[in-house]
Amino acid sequence: MKYSMKIILFAISMNLTQLSFGYIPAQVSAIKQAIASGDASIINCTSCDLRGTKSLAGLDLHGIYMPGVTFQPCVKSDKNKSTTMVCIEKQSADLTGINLANSDISKSCFDEAILDKANLTGANFTEGSAIGVSLKGAKLSGLIATDATFCHAIMPDGKKCDEKLKVWTGQGMKISCNCVSSSGSKK
Repeated sequence: MKYSMKIILFAISMNLTQLSFGYIPAQVSAIKQAIASGDASIINCTSCDLRGTKSLAGLDLHGIYMPGVTFQPCVKSDKNKSTTMVCIEKQSADLTGINLANSDISKSCFDEAILDKANLTGANFTEGSAIGVSLKGAKLSGLIATDATFCHAIMPDGKKCDEKLKVWTGQGMKISCNCVSSSGSKK
């Protein structure tokens, strides 16, 4: 069962990396089925495209392997109008209350996603992007955020991570905002 689930998710993931425009309901359904089986750690969602999804809010995905996942707002185009993907123009991914503790979400994009009250404890978010994300009330203790970007993110305590703040301090950690100026240098 574990191996067949990985193969199914891998095949779905391959289709999504070719589309790269929005989420496909079959992929979200496969993730939910794996969770129902009792072991989210068997899910391999490498480079999955889940733009604009609201279907994963509140789910327990601790330990999931999904480096390179995309949760950006969806953008419609001529290339994606006839696919099976769901795309509500500029809809932010709502991941309120999701548990991604100890997950590999490295090199992932959560730009403009809603991660309020999410659990990111011990997650690997190396080289990730969380531009404009909302993290109000989120748990970030032990988050590995090396070379990650949190520019204009609303942090767990409500402070805005920006050019002025530069480094957010809270929950026993320091997270660099990594805002880039118009000249291309990080502030």
